[in-house]
Amino acid sequence: MKFLFLAILGFPIVLEARPNVLVFLIDDLNTEFSTYGPTHDADGKILRALTPNVDSLAARGTVFERAVCQYPTCGGSRASFLSGLYPTQTGKYSNTPLSEREAIPWAVFLPQRFKQAGYTTVGINKVFHWASYASGLQDETNSWSRFHWESSDTPVPVEQGTITGNGVSPQGMKWASRPGNPMTIADGRVAARMITEINQFAQGDPPWLLIGGFVKPHLPWDAATQFFDLYPTDQIALPDTMFPGETYYDEFFPGATGGQIPLMGQLGYVPHSLVHVSGDPLPDEDAQTARRAYFACVSHVDYLVGEVMAALDASGQADDTIVIFMSDHGYQLGQYHKRSWEKSRHLPQSIWTPLIISAPHFKGGQRVGSVVELVDLYPTLLDLCYMDEPYPLAGESLVSLLADPDSPWDRPAFCELRKPSPQDSPAIIASAVDPETGERSVFIAANRLNNTFGLWNWDRDPNFRKNLMPYGSSSRAPIFRNTFNELRAMIPPEFELDRQIPATLTNRFDRDSDGVPDLDEINLGSSPSLTDTDGDQLTDSEERELAFLGYQINGDDSLRNDYLEQFAREERENWIGSATIRLMESPDMENWTEIDLFERLFDPDLAALFFRVELVGMD
Repeated sequence: MKFLFLAILGFPIVLEARPNVLVFLIDDLNTEFSTYGPTHDADGKILRALTPNVDSLAARGTVFERAVCQYPTCGGSRASFLSGLYPTQTGKYSNTPLSEREAIPWAVFLPQRFKQAGYTTVGINKVFHWASYASGLQDETNSWSRFHWESSDTPVPVEQGTITGNGVSPQGMKWASRPGNPMTIADGRVAARMITEINQFAQGDPPWLLIGGFVKPHLPWDAATQFFDLYPTDQIALPDTMFPGETYYDEFFPGATGGQIPLMGQLGYVPHSLVHVSGDPLPDEDAQTARRAYFACVSHVDYLVGEVMAALDASGQADDTIVIFMSDHGYQLGQYHKRSWEKSRHLPQSIWTPLIISAPHFKGGQRVGSVVELVDLYPTLLDLCYMDEPYPLAGESLVSLLADPDSPWDRPAFCELRKPSPQDSPAIIASAVDPETGERSVFIAANRLNNTFGLWNWDRDPNFRKNLMPYGSSSRAPIFRNTFNELRAMIPPEFELDRQIPATLTNRFDRDSDGVPDLDEINLGSSPSLTDTDGDQLTDSEERELAFLGYQINGDDSLRNDYLEQFAREERENWIGSATIRLMESPDMENWTEIDLFERLFDPDLAALFFRVELVGMD
């Protein structure tokens, strides 16, 4: 342990030096690994990924068993916990086209605050969202002393495949088992760079902040072959989504049989759970193959965590270092009868996020059952490192829970989702009375603009198998309606608005001098950076998004149609309903493309601004 020695009025005073901070930031990682529960079921089938190194980290730290993200996609979540603010405050919801710095020009991001305080700050790969990788905008100037991009080897797979079917994205779930060195495949070079930095830190003056961004287990599911070998396909357990003896979907749709789910107007949304699926579930073998590939990626990341932690211990810096293991959000890995393989939903598996904190002076092997938020991480690290907030942060420091996992903590948690409608209410995770038992339980409550509901009792139903507020008539719905309303009443009014910026942060920049402030334009989904460097009628921000989507920018006007067609395709998947609009493909053309939106989506003026469209009809 390092100390600072001062002398004031002749008396020696000893102050502890600020600790170092090491962060493992994992992408798309849910809690289906061994730190969070048993690895095998009663029949010996594999329930969770095997993660002995993360388990060891948990033994020297505190596991937060109920951490939740504030947005179940990469861009919205990372902008939130890196700024210390809720998405409703930042206005950053989508992954593209704006980087975090463009979307929130006034923010003091977590690594930026540490850099201001004199830390050496180093970032590696995906810290801010990956879209920023395409444009080179990882906030290098403001947030980092050094930033590194590391590539990976892609040896010819010994096995590979693409899984398609209901509940799977149109691109399918690609996976590959690649032979070779785990330190060069997938995220291997991220870990190798972390080890190099740790050894370099040992030669210099601390303190330091090091954040390693691991892409896996984000799709495609590529991992070293040795980790696939841990999981024989026929030994993978399927998700437990039903109570024995009950027909799951009959509860939500009276008269539905055989797992055939009537769609809401044939639109592709299952109202009771908000799962974007239709028809029959994936075959068992496909579901097992998908879970096997995901687990292999998780075990590969676990191996890399072990290598980095071994280097930290060998460097002699472990006693002076806070270690964080976290993900940006969860992931649905075949829940809801093998029909949900995604994030981006107000479903428990998307909201629930791993979080482990190991810090000097605090006991190891602790587990916290209270509901906490990723937005609590920023104030926690400021507390542990003796820093002031740069502005009023949305979260609360978790230091009291590190000191005593049973200390009082009854803050509700929130997870927003502005898809399919920017005016949807956030999910709330909080304690309420269970009308069937009379006892207080932790519930997750979510509803959407089109009056679809979700209510899960996290205490009684930890696998989230029963929605207590299903669509349509149900014996349970009236019983739990008061509980649902009690939880919804806890949501602060500002969450029900499209976005609120704290008065202390309000910034009225107008970079394109069009009379609309930047923050309002971001709120409406357009870019405040309307510069067009090459004069091709595509703004620079639009070109960055096109590059991210794989288009070649050739300096002429032809790409505008490609851009808007891609935009229309994406929005058609997310905004489905009965309001008809026309989307102009080019400012000097009379071509129009019709797409559908949810009814009651916007008032006409706001709809026209958000989509740059002309509203021509409303059913």
